[in-house]
Amino acid sequence: MSKIESEAVGSEGNDESSTAPELLKTNPYDAMTVKHLFDDSVAEIVKETRKFSEDHSYSNRKLFVGAVACALAITSHFAPVPYPYAPAVLFENPRQ
Repeated sequence: MSKIESEAVGSEGNDESSTAPELLKTNPYDAMTVKHLFDDSVAEIVKETRKFSEDHSYSNRKLFVGAVACALAITSHFAPVPYPYAPAVLFENPRQ
């Protein structure tokens, strides 16, 4: 019996010790699904093998700046001040 055959025979009942990665199947013509699958796979590999952690602070800052911009837009729209003086209400313009 060859070495390959003996390994195959010895590993038949030992599913727990197999280190083969789980294959994920997707439609190759669906670009968004392939992108998400690739992103998740790379993130998992980076977190496990390189011991990096995910940092969401940059995305959180962008969301906060967007929320502030929306709040300023709503305030400028409903402010009871005519247009030329509206920036003074929002930003405390000292030229007024």
